[in-house]
Amino acid sequence: MGMVLSSLTDAARLVGVHGIRATMREALPGLVKGIKAAQISRADAKALGAVTERVLQSRLASLADLQDPYRYGSRFERLMSNASHAFTKATGLGWWNDTMKTMASVMTQNRMARNAIDWPRVPKEERAYMAFLGIDEDMADRIAAQLELHGLEEDGIYGANVADWDDDLAGRAWAAALNKDVDRTIISKGVADTPLWTKTNWGRLIFQLKSFGMASHQRVLIAGLQERPHRLAEQMVFSTAIGMLVAWLKYKERGDDEEAERLLNNPGLWIADGLDRSGILSLPFEISNTAEKVVGVGGIPGAFSAIAGDEDGGGAVSRYASRGPLGAVLGTSAGLFEDLATIGTQLSAGELKKSGVNAMLRQIPGATLPGVRTAISVGIRPKIQEALE
Repeated sequence: MGMVLSSLTDAARLVGVHGIRATMREALPGLVKGIKAAQISRADAKALGAVTERVLQSRLASLADLQDPYRYGSRFERLMSNASHAFTKATGLGWWNDTMKTMASVMTQNRMARNAIDWPRVPKEERAYMAFLGIDEDMADRIAAQLELHGLEEDGIYGANVADWDDDLAGRAWAAALNKDVDRTIISKGVADTPLWTKTNWGRLIFQLKSFGMASHQRVLIAGLQERPHRLAEQMVFSTAIGMLVAWLKYKERGDDEEAERLLNNPGLWIADGLDRSGILSLPFEISNTAEKVVGVGGIPGAFSAIAGDEDGGGAVSRYASRGPLGAVLGTSAGLFEDLATIGTQLSAGELKKSGVNAMLRQIPGATLPGVRTAISVGIRPKIQEALE
């Protein structure tokens, strides 16, 4: 549940790439209505490899960066891969990712079909979009011919029915364009999104759950500024609002009502938290959050708090609430050793504190799964802390 909550801001990417009107006109009806063209479009997306998460279950493995989910590897690496597949299923992340990619694929195919069929009247912005996807005028004409022969248009939604196309080159161009656009709409990290040193064993360790931020920086911020900045602004507003909701729900999920109430009383911190979770300014926030954990500097959240005149005047964002300095710099696996050191130090001194209890509870296998985390946070943690007091 925690992974799905953190991914709710994916919905704003549809607005950032295709616009608000297209999202309301195509994405939602294409998902919930029984339109035959939409069903064909969804089937094409699955057949062409754009919607495969519930089959491959590789999303969590890709985010964790400890191993390549498509490599055979050693027994331990295969164990890690199988474990990540199981956890992806348990968290519901595969279902959410496929749902978002299904909506994105319907919108992308509609946009490509409209542009190909009406190429002479396509504006320069849409021609640039088609060129970005690798489709020129000649290929657009070939795609349009196939759509007229085998496609279906219903309520403004196109079903390409690519399986019946007799122009193989046009089919491959359509498939390549669809996968490229869907993977940059619902961010799927590629090999070119991170530096080469992050592919090493130490690089994967340090960049656990951080490489997504670098991919988002490339595919959202830089691409958005170069394409249609007003859509990037719309996405920023929409995703920040969703991120604010996610931040509050994350505190409630782990039973931290005090921090949830603190967000409500500190609008500057709350907005900064929502913007951090939007993924649009991922690199600046990553640097700021890490620096705050290491040297205690307020960073971006502190600046927002100062502007808004918050009561508390700053604080850490919810995404880094449970990380220590070592985990912030060297990745979540390094944070494990930090937790073990905290537990060992407090037990050896015979004085177990709140930080030690939290560190111990974080070591429980499956503690972040839906329901388990809430049960631990609401049922177990308060009783242990009460006993210690």
